[in-house]
Amino acid sequence: MADYKIKLDRKVLKLLGSQLYGDTPSVIAELVANSYDADAGNVWISLDTEKNSIIVEDDGIGMTVEDINNSFLNIGYNKREGQVKTNMGRLIMGRKGIGKLAVFSLTNNIKVLSVKNNKKCGCAIDFKKITQESSKGTDTSEPTEISSNVIKFIKNRTSINGSGTRIELYNISKKIGYSYRFIVSKLIRMFDVNDNDFKIHIRKNDEIYKALTRSELDYFSIMDTIIIIGEEHKEKLEKINNNSILKKYKVLKNFNDFLMERPRSKLEPMPYNITVEDINGENITTSFTLNGWMGTVDTLPSLRKLEEKFVGVDGLDEDIITINDNRISLYSRGKLGEYDILSKIKSNSNYEAYVIGELFVDVFEDEKLKDMAISNRRGYEESDTRYTETIKIAKKLLGYIISKKAEVLKLKKQDDEQAEAKKIEEKFINETETGRILKEKLNEQDREIIQSENLQFVRATQLSRSTKKIFISHKVSHQLYGRFIISVLEDYGVNAEESVIFSSDPRFGVPQGKDIFNYLKECFRKDLMVVFIFSKSFYDSNVCLGEVGAAWATNQNCLNVIIDIDFGDVEKPSDNALSGIKFKNLQDTDQIFRLIDFFDVMISKGLGIIVDKDKLELSIKKTLTLPQYNSKAIDNPEIFYPTRKYTPQVQCNKCKNTMKLMIENEKVFYECINVGCKNKLSTLI
Repeated sequence: MADYKIKLDRKVLKLLGSQLYGDTPSVIAELVANSYDADAGNVWISLDTEKNSIIVEDDGIGMTVEDINNSFLNIGYNKREGQVKTNMGRLIMGRKGIGKLAVFSLTNNIKVLSVKNNKKCGCAIDFKKITQESSKGTDTSEPTEISSNVIKFIKNRTSINGSGTRIELYNISKKIGYSYRFIVSKLIRMFDVNDNDFKIHIRKNDEIYKALTRSELDYFSIMDTIIIIGEEHKEKLEKINNNSILKKYKVLKNFNDFLMERPRSKLEPMPYNITVEDINGENITTSFTLNGWMGTVDTLPSLRKLEEKFVGVDGLDEDIITINDNRISLYSRGKLGEYDILSKIKSNSNYEAYVIGELFVDVFEDEKLKDMAISNRRGYEESDTRYTETIKIAKKLLGYIISKKAEVLKLKKQDDEQAEAKKIEEKFINETETGRILKEKLNEQDREIIQSENLQFVRATQLSRSTKKIFISHKVSHQLYGRFIISVLEDYGVNAEESVIFSSDPRFGVPQGKDIFNYLKECFRKDLMVVFIFSKSFYDSNVCLGEVGAAWATNQNCLNVIIDIDFGDVEKPSDNALSGIKFKNLQDTDQIFRLIDFFDVMISKGLGIIVDKDKLELSIKKTLTLPQYNSKAIDNPEIFYPTRKYTPQVQCNKCKNTMKLMIENEKVFYECINVGCKNKLSTLI
């Protein structure tokens, strides 16, 4: 009979196991990494949505009872001690020996089954039992042996030598069926290894296995600019060069091009030496280099289409998160180390929404150096010299690639203007009687003047169409709420002066010399997003009601903010908004989440910018700390006092004279206009 022993203090085990990871894909990724380190050529992932279980099996070298005890159940041992590479020559992904504990953030029950040298073995682990202590303070439970007689392996899911390992997770606490597509989408982005040497297969229930290959993430078919670092990424230049985008709208560069064009960037050719801590805490000099690529996509819709390729829209599980490929990811030894550093280096240029990139920094996982990965393996210690060097390089490259994107968009705009001007000229010259006369009479110089004026006309037309994207419809008495919206947008990095119409502030209002009604008539178009700030006084304004009608007639893109009314009081046709929120108790946690969703819709759909929700949350919280947006100001709007023409008149029940609406000490009442009567009636508005 085999004995299985866990080598770790149970209190530490309980702490690590339950808190190491939070999302399903990261847990599965740890098991996949173990399969890679076991020299597996294939790993099969099965998700059973009815039993809520996950099975991960591979055709690696397998384990004996001794191997299970010394590796899988030996928590915290150094996987690379005495062995930097596997027998097949792979750089080992794992390091701390704690990743396998991630499974216990999903379930309390797992089975570890393996076969090696034609000998099968396995054990069952109940996390609750092995982390309990007896009344004497001693450990009371160890993994339970599973008889080799009941362990079965499918022949085509083991190696040629008949070896392999299977990890089974049962009674998972999360509804994995809801998040299946997210798991697939995330896993395909978590590893950058040779698809021919290591294949990941996944299925749901009894469906056919689907092979996850990085080539399905076809970024390069939709990219118009790129800079590569390292000859190993040369084929990416070729892929972009051969995609369907016109060559004159593409910029392909390598790191040497950057160094020549930006000599003042202070970046050096790689590799170069840096000072860093080794595993003993001593400062040593080591060589630093990285490779990878960074660039921009042609259009934002093409990036969103790629993001949605594997992502489901159904389900309520907390794992359902939209994959955001507007990112710069860090990989080390073929495994994702940090999904996105873009938010750390961006300068809030609108062009950053087009950026995508992947950097590979194997020195992060150099076993001779200090382990710089943070405990949950989702990022790195930002003070480490290796990390600061990476951020410095990424920031310079980001600025460079954004400048190239700006050049491409400028050229496109010029070409569009020229084409539109040519159209106007041809229509005017060739299709009208006036054109025929001018064609006969004009000399070449006059023709050039007309062509130039056509171009200026086109530019003016396009500018008027493209500048303003969001219109905040409000009553002037409630302009505070509109200012709050603008403050959040500006803190997030939106150029509100170019994007927002808000008549209560001259910066965002009607251009000098223009009539407000004619200007608004020009602005209301199909792509304009209208944010309505509904209140009792809103319905008292002819202008506001006119804006509702104009918005309904021209587009369906509106967001509703309510102040002193309920959502049921919002009248048709404005009750069918993309999103809505009541501006009250905004400091509450639930309201913060609602604000994030509200502004996410506004920025993504209204401005076409992919949203960084973490950054957006910081902007909202920061704006709410400003004194003008304190709870008292937000939660207590000005009391409504009707002013519309033909407002129904209240008659005094004593003298039959007209009564006038009055406000005194924040109380609303009707008072008889007859000085001799002065009868008062309380009222609710």
